[in-house]
Amino acid sequence: MTDFVFVRIKAMPCVNRCWHCFCEGSPAGRFMETEKCIGILDQVADLKAELNTIVFPMFYDEPTLHPLFKQIMKHFLARELTYDDWWFSTNGYGLARMSDEDWQELAEAGFDFIRLTFHGTGAMHDELAGRSGAYEDLVKTIEKAEKHSVNWVAGMFLNQKNQATYEETAKTVSNLGKKMFGEFGWMLPHSEGRAAEGKGRVKLSEISRLLVDRKGWYTEGDFVRKVLSDPELGKRTARDNKCGIVYLDIDEDRNVFFGGGCDGDPFCSIKEKVFLGSLNETTVSSCYHKYLNEPPEPIRILNQITLGELAARYGNEENDEVFHYSSLANHKWLVKHLMAHYEKKST
Repeated sequence: MTDFVFVRIKAMPCVNRCWHCFCEGSPAGRFMETEKCIGILDQVADLKAELNTIVFPMFYDEPTLHPLFKQIMKHFLARELTYDDWWFSTNGYGLARMSDEDWQELAEAGFDFIRLTFHGTGAMHDELAGRSGAYEDLVKTIEKAEKHSVNWVAGMFLNQKNQATYEETAKTVSNLGKKMFGEFGWMLPHSEGRAAEGKGRVKLSEISRLLVDRKGWYTEGDFVRKVLSDPELGKRTARDNKCGIVYLDIDEDRNVFFGGGCDGDPFCSIKEKVFLGSLNETTVSSCYHKYLNEPPEPIRILNQITLGELAARYGNEENDEVFHYSSLANHKWLVKHLMAHYEKKST
């Protein structure tokens, strides 16, 4: 049973080049035509009604950059496609520049929650976001959100360069307004996009102070040893087919791909092999059902390997970089397994 369907729509570029970005957003991207964005939202809403479950669209790279962002967002809200605190992720660029009249119009339409990512404060954030002024845009966005009673939540992706500033950043950001929802938190990225292996992932010695009350985080070496020493854990199928989450990815040309499940997208390097259809010829609903009824070959490959086999083949017992166990089990090692499979197949 599917509990959540997340539909990621690549419909606009980004002004930033954030160090952790899984989709490698940049100013080089293209804008999807407004009517096509709205058409996809209508199809997503139809799928939501069909499944009677959460079906949630997310625009990439930076939604507020679209010249008709307000029109698209008002349609998004009118079709009741919001979902809890998953929405609305932004780097603040467009919102910092949006007029108070437009802010108020969106707030009255139901635009009441934004999610912001920091990489530090001031120059540190700007460096890791790849753009001068990026931090100030977030500050201005919070000021406008406060003015129009829009809730906001904030957190920080950690790497070796910024991890020492986490506590200072948390304190500074938490004091920027009163509408902050929950506590400032931290996360580590999957090994994809700009955060792939060897690009500043934190080591245990650097963030051990933050792991006291956080479960599920291991060095790769520790998790390899845990899997190989526990026969019950090792014999589990690596990919969880019952996790209840499905991602669909739609590119600028409206091609639809399977985008993974609970813990990231292990198909990021072989997207063409998880192609489900083109919205020039079919619908979001049809692509979803094709995934269920005719799973692409890579999915079938991953259904046949155990966690123990992955750890033995691809795990690095010497690696003291920190991951959430699900990122290793359902992403990093699965990516390596698929790449090895298709490299062998091509020779």
